[in-house]
Amino acid sequence: MVRRPRRRIEYLQNLKILTRNFDDIVITGAGLVSSLGLNRETTWNAIKAGRCGIGPLSAVESPLDPDKGGGQVVDPDEQSTTTSMPREVRLLRRAICEAMSDAGIEFTGGQVSLPCKPSRCAILLGTTLHGMRNGGAFLRSGDPQRLKDFPAGATLRGATADLPPLGFTTTTCSACSSGLASVSLGHTLLQSGETDLVIAGGYDPISEYAYAGFNAMRLVSPTSLRPFATTRDGMKVAEGYAIVVLERASDAAKRGATPLAMIAGYGESCDAHHLSKPHPEGAGAAAAMRAALTTADLKPSDIDMLIAHATATPDNDASEFRAMSQVFGEHLKNTPVVGLKRHLGHSLGAAGTVDLILAALAIRDGVVPLPKDFNENDLEYEALREGLQEPTDRKLQHVLSTSLGFGGANACMIVAAPQLTTTKKANTTVAARAKEAPSAAPHDVVITGVGAVLPGAIGANALAKLVTTDAPHAIHELSGPIPAEQYEHLLNARRTRRMSGCAKLCLAATADAYANAGITDIPGFGETCAAIVGSTHGAAAFCHTYYRQIIDEGVNAANPILFAEGVPNVASAHLTTTFSMKGFCQTLIGTRTAGLEALQLAAARIRAGVWTRAIVCATDDHLEIVSRVYQGMLQDSAFIDGSGAVTLILESRASAESRGATIRGRLTKTISRSTAGCTPRDATKLAGDSVTELGPLDGIALSGTHAAIDRIGGLGVRLAHRRFSQLTEMTTLYGRLPELYAVGPLAALAAMVAARSLPATTGVGFPKNKNGVGVPSRNQPFRRGGVLCGDFRGGFCGAAVTLE
Repeated sequence: MVRRPRRRIEYLQNLKILTRNFDDIVITGAGLVSSLGLNRETTWNAIKAGRCGIGPLSAVESPLDPDKGGGQVVDPDEQSTTTSMPREVRLLRRAICEAMSDAGIEFTGGQVSLPCKPSRCAILLGTTLHGMRNGGAFLRSGDPQRLKDFPAGATLRGATADLPPLGFTTTTCSACSSGLASVSLGHTLLQSGETDLVIAGGYDPISEYAYAGFNAMRLVSPTSLRPFATTRDGMKVAEGYAIVVLERASDAAKRGATPLAMIAGYGESCDAHHLSKPHPEGAGAAAAMRAALTTADLKPSDIDMLIAHATATPDNDASEFRAMSQVFGEHLKNTPVVGLKRHLGHSLGAAGTVDLILAALAIRDGVVPLPKDFNENDLEYEALREGLQEPTDRKLQHVLSTSLGFGGANACMIVAAPQLTTTKKANTTVAARAKEAPSAAPHDVVITGVGAVLPGAIGANALAKLVTTDAPHAIHELSGPIPAEQYEHLLNARRTRRMSGCAKLCLAATADAYANAGITDIPGFGETCAAIVGSTHGAAAFCHTYYRQIIDEGVNAANPILFAEGVPNVASAHLTTTFSMKGFCQTLIGTRTAGLEALQLAAARIRAGVWTRAIVCATDDHLEIVSRVYQGMLQDSAFIDGSGAVTLILESRASAESRGATIRGRLTKTISRSTAGCTPRDATKLAGDSVTELGPLDGIALSGTHAAIDRIGGLGVRLAHRRFSQLTEMTTLYGRLPELYAVGPLAALAAMVAARSLPATTGVGFPKNKNGVGVPSRNQPFRRGGVLCGDFRGGFCGAAVTLE
């Protein structure tokens, strides 16, 4: 039995109190594209009939020898010459359209009629490898234009091209739990009142990259996928596209929408154990299940069916069974446990949302889906046999679904019949409850630590000095990767020697932030600490080396270490194991605003009381090929980029005060807007309105580190310079650092906080930058600062902080 520490017990009790008085969150639409069908009902009917969608993988880019099979979508447009959309974009669009139509949101003449203001609609998509197929096309052709569809932000933009400019949009990556995690994060945005409609889910296309990696790790079965069987020998790689529309129950009722299901509760955790192996006792998965039961205010005996992650790999199934045994005890033998991947294969980032949608349909139809060839005597575990001897037709009210990802990222969600939705006061969000009871006010989000590993600025104090003195380096001297010897004193060299550059930078910046925050009890702090990492390119160098070998030598030459260390969420995974974090870990990928997106989600969770503390880090490594691609896009051979990482430690004020922490600043506002399809005038107005929304500011940093980068995306931010020239251009890093992608905007915010902490500083004034961008500083003290950053895909994020 795994003992639960006191901090974990208190955390679960707080979750229970938190969720009791909120408006229920319901699923009003669902769309699904899988190896068994191009919509959800076709897929579900095939599963009820016991069919299996596993077959030859003809859509994989390289020849497979042998072809062990997998779950491939029959794409009706695969041979079409009328569309240039990447596979993942067109199939994801199909799922999004089905979900929105199911929710009663109609497309008319190319226009979408949303039931709320577009700025109050959020999109969160989870994925493991986003547009990786386009990376392979680039490596084969050498054409940099093939990389324009590679970033996750480009996939999101292409899949939502028919939608008006929206509010918060992001792509999450926690490996195979990405899809379910995106739904739980969307749940928080609705409960916190930050948004009124959420489109969430997950996707991953079939690809040589994924197949080769899992095959190299000896996880792909040469036979059939048999979850929890004595003879199980691996998974089947698949693709899938699964989307849900989420709303508050009161909002859905107002517009006459019929919910498919209610989200009764969710739970998340990290194993803090290993990059690619689950905790042998299932400790992290068990913690996520308990948290889901707690937030749903349910007992184990209330669960009518479990949809297990059930990859059919020996270690994963054993770990998951031990987790279920810990949580459900004697009730497990009376509860059907099903594994739907035996029908569909493992759709990676889509898998959690696929299972969630199928759980809702199982409740609707009162069906426990079992394959026709199922034999309970094949199961290794006696406790699972009895529950599956029940009739397949039975009343289901609560179904629990688990999703367990690489790096020990565990997500769990309980869905309930929609008629169980409780009657509560309309719009019961954090803000609404605060008006009725001041004790229920949103929690203050404070910054207690800053860490930085940047070109020419190693450490928070060095970052502060960088922006408060003349730039000590010529910018061309700071390009490329940061030499490891400059920051290796912050790392355990033996543990990190095989890690990717972005992971090492993340760990070093976080170690610096821990020292800055005075955190010495690392395991104690990590027990309930979550982590969100933002990165534009992730472990680009490892990813490129791994993929290049596949292209040159074939799928069977894949390197399993490079595959594991090259996944987009590798930095957050190492972060949790290194710093013993048991809260949830997540990575936001594929945009220049990913660091600020991470800040916004972490702040929403803390304000709502879901989390008490979180690490927010932005990290990006340097890769010469990436630099050349941007030079071509910008038509600027002098474009200079580099690498780096910045970490902020966020806590609720109560958490900070309870440990006697020094509060360095208070995060007062975060915003996110899309400008895709906007005219320059509309984009400028959106940016201007957003600066106003950030609140009264003594100054603002526009864009972060490089002005030229805005030419390929952040139009509104670039034009906003004209409108806000009256504000001090403070902490600008133009002319002081090369372009650092997701790191630059968060570094600008971190610099404000770090500079405030300089000895003998009563106020902070910033000199005019060397190249004259922006306006001269008034050299006056300030307390309230902000940052607004543009992204390539069209859109921007902003944040405001009050220094203390």
